[in-house]
Amino acid sequence: MAVENRTLIVGTTSDYIELIENRYPGQTLFLTDQAERSRVKDQFQIPQLELCIDLSNYNDVENQLDAFQKKANIKLDGIVCYDDESLLLASHLAIKNKLPFPGQKAIELCRDKAASKALWKKAGLSCPDYWIASTPAKDAENLKGVQFPCVVKPVCGSGSELVFLCQTKQDLKKAISTIRSSEILSQNPRMYGERLDNIIIEEYIMGEEFSCDFAIVANTVQILRTARKVFSEELPVGTSFGYVLPGHLSERIQLSTLTKQLKTAAKAVGLERAICMADFIVDDEGGIYLLEITPRMGGDCLPHILHAAWGIDSIGANLYFSRGQNIEPWLKDTAPSVVGLRLHARETGTFHSIDFKEFEADSRFIERHQIARKGRQIALPPEDYSSWLLGYVIFQPFARQSISTEIQEILVKNKIKIENKS
Repeated sequence: MAVENRTLIVGTTSDYIELIENRYPGQTLFLTDQAERSRVKDQFQIPQLELCIDLSNYNDVENQLDAFQKKANIKLDGIVCYDDESLLLASHLAIKNKLPFPGQKAIELCRDKAASKALWKKAGLSCPDYWIASTPAKDAENLKGVQFPCVVKPVCGSGSELVFLCQTKQDLKKAISTIRSSEILSQNPRMYGERLDNIIIEEYIMGEEFSCDFAIVANTVQILRTARKVFSEELPVGTSFGYVLPGHLSERIQLSTLTKQLKTAAKAVGLERAICMADFIVDDEGGIYLLEITPRMGGDCLPHILHAAWGIDSIGANLYFSRGQNIEPWLKDTAPSVVGLRLHARETGTFHSIDFKEFEADSRFIERHQIARKGRQIALPPEDYSSWLLGYVIFQPFARQSISTEIQEILVKNKIKIENKS
C-alpha cells in the first residue's frame, strides 16, 4: 500500500474539524483532545482520520501519533494549529517530524503578554504600559504604580477570557481575585501551564481595536486581511461583538506603516516563517499600539466571513502554506464592506434554537451559521466563555447607515430560544 500524505491538524475544535473535513476530504489527519470530543459529544461529524487522545503529555502524544501513522501508512506533509493551547504541542511535533512551524521559544514569548511587550518596547514599538500581579503577597508592592482605568487579564490568556476593565483599586482587587479563583485556569493547563498566578494589568488605550492576519516569509511581512472589532457594553470587556472587514485603520495610517511595525515585532519575538494574527489599537492621533501577536491564523468566524463574502479560502491557504507553498494576500482594495456578527446567549439555560427566517429575508443577508446544537447547557462569563457563543451571521451593511445601528437591526432578526432558564 502506497504511503499517503496528510496534513496534521493539532488540537482544534469540533466545528472547525467538521468544516475542514468536508472542504478538504482525504487531505488531513486530526489530532484531537479527548476533552473536546467529550464537551460536544454526538454534536459534530467525526472525521475519517482522527487520533483522539489526551494532549497534555507531549511524549505520549508523539508515540501514539507515530504508531497511528505507521498503522495507517501516513506521512505528514505539514502541521497546522488553530488554537493557542495547542501551539506548543504543534511546534514539538513539527520538530520531531522536520516540518516547518513557529519555534517553541517564539510561541512562548508570544503567549506571554508581558515578555512580548517588554521586547517590543525595547525594539521601539508602542504598546500599553503594564504591571504584573504574581502572588497575593507581592500585590501591594508590584501594583503601586497602576494607573486607572486599566485592563486586567491572565498573562497567558486568549479569546478574551477573564478580561476586566477596572476604574478603581477596588475593581482591580476584585478582578485579580476573580481570575485567581477561576476554574477556567485550572481546567486548561495546556493554555496556562505554570503561569496560573501571573496576571497582567495593562494601561487602557483609548481608540479603535483591530486585528489582522499577516504572513512572514523570507524576512518579509505581508498583511493578508484587516478587521475592525465591534464591542458592546452588554458583553464582557474584550469580547468582540463582531468584525467589520476590511478594517479601515485610519486616514493617518498607511498599510506600509503597519507592515513595518509587524515586521519589527515579529523579529523581536523570534518569529520567522509563519501566518500570524495581531491585535492592536489605533488611537485618535493615528498611533498604533500593539496588544499581542499569535503565531496562528485568526479564527472565530473570520475564516467564514472571508469565504462567504469575498470567496477567500483562508483555511485552505493555511493548509497549503504549511506544506511550503506561498500565500497571496486576501486584502483587496475593491472588496465590499462586510460585517460578521457573533450571536451570544444572554441567559443561562438549555439552548433550543435560533430562528434565522427574518434575517434570511433581509436584503443584507450573506450567510448564517449555528454553532450550538439543541440541548447545549449554557453558562455565562466569567464561569464559561465557550457555551454562550451560539453562532454568527454575516451581512453587507448599507452604505449610508451606521454599523452600530445596523447591528442592532440585524440582531433582533435572529431570534434565540433558551429553555429551562435559571
